[in-house]
Amino acid sequence: MSRRRNIMIGIMAAACAASLIACGGKNQATGTEEQRQSSSEEQVELDMFFLKPENIDILEEIADDFTEEHPNVKITMQHGTKEQLLSRIATNDIPDILQTWPSQTLFQNMMGEGLLMDLSEQECVTRMLESIRESTKHEDGKDYAVSVTINSGAMFYNQGMFKELGIAEPETLDDLWAACERLKEAGVTPFACPDKDVAALGNVFDRFIGSNIDHEFYKFSEKVAAGEASYKDHPDLRKYLEVYLRIRENTDGNSLGTSPDDMKNAFANGKAGFILGGTYDLSLVQSLNPETEIGWMYFPEIVEGVEPWPCGSVDTAVSVSSGTKHPEEALAFVEYFVSPEVAQKYADADKNPNLIKGVKVDVPQFETLTKDIEDGKFASMSANEWPPSLRNETAVYVQQLIMDKDIEAFLENFDQVTRECYQNQ
Repeated sequence: MSRRRNIMIGIMAAACAASLIACGGKNQATGTEEQRQSSSEEQVELDMFFLKPENIDILEEIADDFTEEHPNVKITMQHGTKEQLLSRIATNDIPDILQTWPSQTLFQNMMGEGLLMDLSEQECVTRMLESIRESTKHEDGKDYAVSVTINSGAMFYNQGMFKELGIAEPETLDDLWAACERLKEAGVTPFACPDKDVAALGNVFDRFIGSNIDHEFYKFSEKVAAGEASYKDHPDLRKYLEVYLRIRENTDGNSLGTSPDDMKNAFANGKAGFILGGTYDLSLVQSLNPETEIGWMYFPEIVEGVEPWPCGSVDTAVSVSSGTKHPEEALAFVEYFVSPEVAQKYADADKNPNLIKGVKVDVPQFETLTKDIEDGKFASMSANEWPPSLRNETAVYVQQLIMDKDIEAFLENFDQVTRECYQNQ
């Protein structure tokens, strides 16, 4: 049996996951007779759960538009964390429609346990880019989610400020450090980093390893977990950590007291020249100060011969509970959501690269990134393959690294926590 199927659902207690499996059961549905009793005449209420609170306004607008066309349907929209979703699933309170991250081990396990409806024969899955569809299938070869957008780690810079100061977009590490010095001379903090927040730290740390050091870094993690290697043996990880610490030398000196909101505000208001985050940060930063001219770039090459690639995961995907009492209405919403017109509306608000055929995202910053993804240059972040707890556990040691700057101690801790998380999965 594969590693994915062996992983207990979630980063909650093991007992909670066991309760999930016992209560949820392998209730695979394309719709039982009881489920199909709902008709277009009766009033139907769909429970929908999304993991992207920053997009709740556009999601509610799309839901309202759908219910106008389907007056017998009422949609209750909720948003929350992955932990909150897992808590609901553990009590057999699974939403009819839910946002998933289908590449991640957690959701792959839900597919294997029969908690999500098989969508393989539905038209909606044919609207995805084929390369992404193949990469997000379950190991049984079936589709349990429709992927709509994808994210990547992203390095943003204040393009207007750079023009004023005569700074060109850095192409090499030497260019980057020179730009930092020019910004400091102008009284601007080069980097704002949200090191106070463990989740934000993990998001960036993971994505930029995959982008700049090793496009399949998770495979090395599997060797470490098996006792076949140590992160100290990785030829390029130490280089990444040295660059990572040098970035912190170019902050305001209080990155461990800086939250993600602090980072975005500092950048949007011209107090920092660069931020490292994700493509999902662009729309919020723009909303904070629409006058800020924002540029995007790959972080410069760290390892000779390793071309920087987009690295991330499916950002928005939708799935249907296998136990929904209203499969026809739930599927109708999914088909509506991924129709070209509605997917375009979502893309215009979300601004992440889109995965639905025929949808064009008018975001100049991401033209190069989007083309690279379409050309197959995309690294799946390690957290998609790691045990669910490993990224946050690692981020705790990343915070320690920022404090003590001890790379050797970090590598030892990274080894240990990797082995523990794989053993306990």
